[in-house]
Amino acid sequence: MRIACHVSNRVFHTWPAEYWYEFIEKATKAGHDIYVFSDESGVLLDVKNPHVYSLIGLTDDEERQGMEVCDVFVGPKLRYYHMADEFGLKMVGLLGATLDGCGVKSTHPCAGCLDKLENQVDCYFADELCYTEITPNDVMAAL
Repeated sequence: MRIACHVSNRVFHTWPAEYWYEFIEKATKAGHDIYVFSDESGVLLDVKNPHVYSLIGLTDDEERQGMEVCDVFVGPKLRYYHMADEFGLKMVGLLGATLDGCGVKSTHPCAGCLDKLENQVDCYFADELCYTEITPNDVMAAL
């Protein structure tokens, strides 16, 4: 299986790097190929694995060509989630407590900081607990 993964460092959409590394290791050991996508500066996934392909920083057309060959999408509900859905990929979204969609959803309660606190630009918990609750094993089970 070819798995498209969107690695993000955006506020409210960051799955811990150690979870990505663990997921990639488990998925490639199970025989899957990983296609890593990101359009964000500062995203670096240092994986020395012949089954991992970096599509970070490519043009929109190149990204669409890469997404088109994949079977499954894993990542937050952002731009690549919608692109993968357009191509009919199986969706394993990493969904925070307030997001709806196809995938693995956190059950951690959300404080609703952006809606309730003035001048709030980040998660009140600072480490986005809702995403740490979603484990690599949860994602593997959803594949």
